[in-house]
Amino acid sequence: ASAPVYARFAAMDLPALAADPDAMRVARNLYSNNCAMCHGADAGGAPGFPKLTDDDWLWGGDAESIHTTLKQGRISAMPSWEAQLGEAGVDEAVAYVLTLSGQQPPSDKSNAGKARFDMFCVACHGPEGKGNTALGAPNLTDSIWLHGGTPEIIRTTIAKGRLKNQMP
Repeated sequence: ASAPVYARFAAMDLPALAADPDAMRVARNLYSNNCAMCHGADAGGAPGFPKLTDDDWLWGGDAESIHTTLKQGRISAMPSWEAQLGEAGVDEAVAYVLTLSGQQPPSDKSNAGKARFDMFCVACHGPEGKGNTALGAPNLTDSIWLHGGTPEIIRTTIAKGRLKNQMP
């Protein structure tokens, strides 16, 4: 039996792979066949599927973290907070989360929302909202939003959660 076409690449380190035109050709084909359906042919992502061409990495963008993601997959979940926060509490949390990324909230509830954030969100997103790559918790202080950054989408995320985030 013959070895797979990519067997010669197994002993190469990442810099050598990146410099090898044959390895990059195989990598493009592997990406096209296994990744493009979710992340896009241009790696530009889509709602719920991260963009791979920026410096915003849920699980870390270093070579080891990316290798782990590709080899083992990732599962993350944003729980629903509606029962704990109530409708008014969700609105307050939305207002505060919007301010973290420099957006103007639709109401002046961000002060109350900070208390909600500190109680329910800080464990995953951190005290400044910068995220946690160990958990795949996104940075909330930039303009990059996995599901969208409108007040309505953020409200849905906080109230209902996002329980189907899985990278195979």
